[in-house]
Amino acid sequence: MPATTPLIDIPKIGLTESASVFTQLGKPVKAESPLSFEDLNQEYGYVLYRTKLAGPMKATLAIDPLRDYAVVCVDGKRIATLDRRYKQSSLVLDITGPSAQLDILVENGGRINYGGQLTSNRKGIPGTVTLDGRELTGWEMFKLPFDRAPKMTPGRIAGATGIAPYLARGTFELAQVGDTFLDLRGWGKGIVVVNGHNLGRFWHIGPQQTLYCPGVWLKKGKNEIVVFEQIKDGIRSIAGVKTPILDQLEKDENAPPPTAGTEKKPRPAVVRGKMQEPKFTASTLVKAGALPDSQDEQTVRFPAQKARYLALQALSSHNDDEFTTLAELNVLDSAGKAIARKNWKVVYVDSEENLSESAPAEMVFDGDRDTFWHSLWSAAHTSHPHTLVIDLGSDQVISGVRMLPRQDSANGRTKDYKLSLSVAPF
Repeated sequence: MPATTPLIDIPKIGLTESASVFTQLGKPVKAESPLSFEDLNQEYGYVLYRTKLAGPMKATLAIDPLRDYAVVCVDGKRIATLDRRYKQSSLVLDITGPSAQLDILVENGGRINYGGQLTSNRKGIPGTVTLDGRELTGWEMFKLPFDRAPKMTPGRIAGATGIAPYLARGTFELAQVGDTFLDLRGWGKGIVVVNGHNLGRFWHIGPQQTLYCPGVWLKKGKNEIVVFEQIKDGIRSIAGVKTPILDQLEKDENAPPPTAGTEKKPRPAVVRGKMQEPKFTASTLVKAGALPDSQDEQTVRFPAQKARYLALQALSSHNDDEFTTLAELNVLDSAGKAIARKNWKVVYVDSEENLSESAPAEMVFDGDRDTFWHSLWSAAHTSHPHTLVIDLGSDQVISGVRMLPRQDSANGRTKDYKLSLSVAPF
């Protein structure tokens, strides 16, 4: 085994040169409509979309769709940021002069690897940009993949002023090389390149506030660092520290304020008594069958009967894996309406994921379609059948159940099942 690479501190690194990204652009690709990253044969990074606007006017700019994060500038001045996570894709432009230059710097936030949009998730602006419904045409697109060290053109460096989006450059000397973590606290959003190596992205919202810099990418003597900053003005210094900062959250300016009464409260810890494995009999079985291979909610009906305890046994899955997943479970009364789930309790579950993620059985009645119960997958685990028993809190007349499969993946989607009911514990 090779010797462990030492950790080193690096004193504050001064960034003495900076330049607006608008002065560092290469040759554009021209098209009437915006082109996606894929159309431009670019995998990652950024694309700057540019067109001309006629003024004066006040109109709504809409990007349909935006993928994934945009800095919007008019005549080189940053006026807004838009974030796909919050479904932000429009803003009001107020153009006071006879014309203006519109720049939309779009960042590819990352590729998805599962779900319904897997094959239709082009990056950048794969659709149209409109002003009050009128499509904008005549675009120039500048590719900024940052797959290699950005070149700051000599003679175009504007001094260390730093009006975002901008590039900043500095050098530092090392007598000893080693691993370090670059402290990005105080910066906004962007990337860092050291000696030609892209270390990755930083974002002030955290919780990660440092970037790991491998010692093998540093050298004794002179080293170069380049920072691309998208959203915060002003040049800052950077230092290398021995300990990563991975637990500091900061305010996300793009996050919309919560509507009164809709704030998400911390999920309480799951506290259960001792669970006893159920014993099923032929008399408690009310329904057995197979569910369709669909992400749609499925309704299972049976003759109405009184019960307090409901058991679901998942006997197999549609993709033949060893798991069971379920997003929501509702119980129907004699009129076919869902009964209240306020007093429900899980009294038995044979398997649930609680190591690599939190996916307890209680998630089948938490009212959130995006959460789900998942049988254990990250450690040694059993296969089917997987069993869930719920205490409904009181006797109910039950005529059916509704089951919503996991919405973002087909993993663990139940095929064969059994439903059992009982007034007394199984």
